[in-house]
Amino acid sequence: MRKRLVVLLTGILVLVSANAGLAQQRDYWVQLETHKDLKTALAKAKQFSVVARNLYGIRTEDGKFVLAIGRFGFDEARRIRISLANDGAIPATSRVNGQIRVQGYFWTPADGSRFFGSASAAAENTQQPAAEFDQGEKLAIQTALKWFNEYTGEIDGIFGGGSKRAIASYQEKNGFIPTGQLTRPQAVQLLTSYNTETAEVRLEVLEDEATGISIAIPQALVRFSGYNSPFAQFESISEHEMRVNLLSMEGNSDLLDALQDLFLNSDFLPGQKEHRSGRRQFSIRGTDGLIASRVHAQLNGNRLKGFVVSWSTEHDELAQRILDAMQQSFRESHEGTLDIELTDAASEFSFDIFETLPRPKIKESASGFYIDNSGHVATTASAVSNCDAVQVGAREPMTILALDAELGLAILAPVNNLRPIAHAQPGDARNSKGRSVSVSGYSYDGELGFPTLTRGTWIGPDVVSGNSNLFMIEAPVLPGDAGGPVFDEAGIVMGMLKPSVGGNRVVPKEVNHLVAAPAVWRLAGIEPTAESVVAELDSVDLARHARDITVLVKCFVGN
Repeated sequence: MRKRLVVLLTGILVLVSANAGLAQQRDYWVQLETHKDLKTALAKAKQFSVVARNLYGIRTEDGKFVLAIGRFGFDEARRIRISLANDGAIPATSRVNGQIRVQGYFWTPADGSRFFGSASAAAENTQQPAAEFDQGEKLAIQTALKWFNEYTGEIDGIFGGGSKRAIASYQEKNGFIPTGQLTRPQAVQLLTSYNTETAEVRLEVLEDEATGISIAIPQALVRFSGYNSPFAQFESISEHEMRVNLLSMEGNSDLLDALQDLFLNSDFLPGQKEHRSGRRQFSIRGTDGLIASRVHAQLNGNRLKGFVVSWSTEHDELAQRILDAMQQSFRESHEGTLDIELTDAASEFSFDIFETLPRPKIKESASGFYIDNSGHVATTASAVSNCDAVQVGAREPMTILALDAELGLAILAPVNNLRPIAHAQPGDARNSKGRSVSVSGYSYDGELGFPTLTRGTWIGPDVVSGNSNLFMIEAPVLPGDAGGPVFDEAGIVMGMLKPSVGGNRVVPKEVNHLVAAPAVWRLAGIEPTAESVVAELDSVDLARHARDITVLVKCFVGN
């Protein structure tokens, strides 16, 4: 009888709290217990779920497992804690906590058999109406959908278009009608699958003091084997053949480039490689069909940190989920790096190779820009002529796909798989007289580390040369801007800036020439389709867009 009263009281309190105090922030939990291991936490969750309808099992950012009821406004949380504690339903040591740092969920109200019934029975019943979920349940559902690679957005508890598309995809793959709205039984199935799989791999956040790295590690698949500077190493202990190496060392941009070269151009990563790079960081994936790997490295001040993970492709689907979770959790926990003298394990990697890496000299540099999602780059012909090697961005090797000496235009193709963040969209320049334009380029030969924008005005066709593919603008550009894109107010690319002709100019100093966008795309073998966008971008959005598509092109000679 006492237990029934406690259950009834819990339901009433939760119902009241859900409809009262809307002005309060519902950011407070009634924290019941904290455990160091998942097995104990799950056992206690089953006990508490009998009397606590809104029970959540929270995996915190520091690797602990917290059982809590929530979430509520402060007054509601305090009232519920006092009432349940007085009835003996929850520990007297429970407390109201508004600062739990949630990394994921291992238990949700959907797991409570008293409230929802068993997962197997729920999974069989697909005819129930779409359910309403509270904020905590929505967070748990998004977390599970992200784990299963259905959801790519933020874990924010908001069921917008991205969440609904992810739910529909999950429903379709699991034999449900893809409505984009979960029923209670479907939610139980999703969350049970997620809880089972994450419990099996024991994905727990590790705070490694020696490397200054915080990251989620699958502790059922790997175990720490020792330090061998600059790596903290974790060996495989399962059939997944997963190995993890945390990278921590002092460095600079040259060392970041060298490290990138090492993984792109050596046998440390097997087979075909996919590469994504940005300012002060890069990520590389490689596979030879048997072993797959992923590398991520980033430069924070003078500290180079990252991870190298390899695994058997027989378990690629699970490994990709684990790697995505590792990537999302990766952060620098403090500004120290691994002691260079610290070595107590047999390292798989040797950085002696840095001493023998060829360090060619830069003959020339210019600007360029991505023209498609395959990583093809447009730049000036003069910048890539007579080079022993050509690279763009953070040392991405390129080959010359096409070159037009008359237009002074070259198209580069990536050697490895390259997926740029964004690429340019071509525009029609014929009716642009008097319009404002912006030129994006590495004005100072890359010394700033990012492109700058120079404002100007569109003039019209190049009446001097008479070439229909050449146009003129008036803008105070610098030599390093040559090869960069020329934008209109909407961020559409009107053409590529040509180098200044110098010598005996017959036009004013700030009048410069560009190759029209259609000619650029056609040289790459792409039939251009002019965009009809009319909305202007503000200066911040235009600068961000320019940084995403503009690259520094380097021509190397010798060793």
